[in-house]
Amino acid sequence: MATKRMKKKKNTPQKRNSYITRLRELAQEDHPEALYQLGMEYLSGEHLSYNANRAFSYLEKSANHYYVPAMLELAFSYMTARGVKRDFEQARHWAKRALSLGSHEASDLLRQIDYSQVQEASNEKEYQQALKGYQNGDLKETSHLGECYIYGIGVTCDKEKGLALLHEALDRGYKEAAMLIGDTYFFDEELKNDAKALKYYQYGNQDNNKESLYMTGSIYINTYQDYNQGIAYLKKAAQYESAQAAYQLAIFYLGDNPHVPQDTKALKYYLQQALKADYEDAFEFLDYLHKDRKVLSLDDFIELSQIAAKTKRPEDLNRLAFDYFKAQQTDLALKYLKEAANLGHEQSLRLLQVLSINKDNPENSLISAASKGDQSDAMNLASFYFSGIIVEKDIEKALEWLHIAYEKGSYEAGSILGEFYLTGEHVTQDTKKAISLLEDCAKHNNMRSLMILVDCYEKGIGVTKNKKKAELLKNKIANLENC
Repeated sequence: MATKRMKKKKNTPQKRNSYITRLRELAQEDHPEALYQLGMEYLSGEHLSYNANRAFSYLEKSANHYYVPAMLELAFSYMTARGVKRDFEQARHWAKRALSLGSHEASDLLRQIDYSQVQEASNEKEYQQALKGYQNGDLKETSHLGECYIYGIGVTCDKEKGLALLHEALDRGYKEAAMLIGDTYFFDEELKNDAKALKYYQYGNQDNNKESLYMTGSIYINTYQDYNQGIAYLKKAAQYESAQAAYQLAIFYLGDNPHVPQDTKALKYYLQQALKADYEDAFEFLDYLHKDRKVLSLDDFIELSQIAAKTKRPEDLNRLAFDYFKAQQTDLALKYLKEAANLGHEQSLRLLQVLSINKDNPENSLISAASKGDQSDAMNLASFYFSGIIVEKDIEKALEWLHIAYEKGSYEAGSILGEFYLTGEHVTQDTKKAISLLEDCAKHNNMRSLMILVDCYEKGIGVTKNKKKAELLKNKIANLENC
């Protein structure tokens, strides 16, 4: 046992060093892939110290030997000034060479190069305008010039110089510069200092600036764990029409945070504000709440969905239609279902077609369609039986159609069944059956199943604890999310 331990301890760096040594040997022989890999090692900083200049040198040699991955990296280096002076013409040259050798990635890279060149020209123009304004004593442009230096817009990034310009604008009476100083201290990883950020946000708070009020509330909550102060500032920000603050307050009043008690009246009030302001995350939050009617009443959901539906987004119209079905207001439900269908919402269109089969008996229409149709029709019917929409609520029938949907190829249905068998909700608990269902659906890249299995393998629910398997599943989830 001792010998094995020594071997393992000794081999890890030795293997790493021998790998780099072998790469160097092959690179000296001008082996294209070795030159490329050595360049990438200098960029990753994992086995060799990061050195963009050396990386560029090896990538250039590899590209000159017609190695396509190196050509792409070389083009990217020229585009981003990584280890070499920015040169869009050279970037295009190498991307086109890679394209001529069959690289599909080269087309996307060429588009990036064109966009970057246009953006650089725009940034240069923005910087020159700010510089001219600064030279003429314009305080707004002085502040803007500070931004340019902090974020490297049209000029080499110099945060110290950028902050000095922002302070100059603030000292001369341009209060808006305080917000930018606060943002720099809050968001910049190198300069991060929440106490300083809070100091400068206070300038905006004096004038009821909604952004600074929101940021002040966020700092009190996240940095100092002072929920009383934080919530007070968020409320004031919402009062001055900060949709972001209203959305955050709605989430807090859901009651999931132990520091803020549930308040459904406040939740509804602030969510209304965020929806009226067309704050995108608020629509997703409404979808999330819609799955759990224990939080808000059906009348509340109809009221909120009516606000959301004013945007004429098909999914919001469809949700409102389902709320009216639930409220047994069929005429209004069909009205909004038709609106969603006319805007191309597939579920609404399909449901309208199904209900037209037998208008006097919608349940038979749905059963007929689900029996003859595909997995989505069976899934829809299962969800209707679960929720009591259009048909009478019937859990047994819902489970039956969920099984049929799974048999027709719906891995989402399989994942729901797997979760039921795992928890014992609606069915007799059977962890063996649950894991079998979840594993099958996970093989087909069902995200819900993958996430449940991660939890199972981390906690040993229905399976033996296996951290390695959990990590593999997490990696699979990450890869799917990046696709």
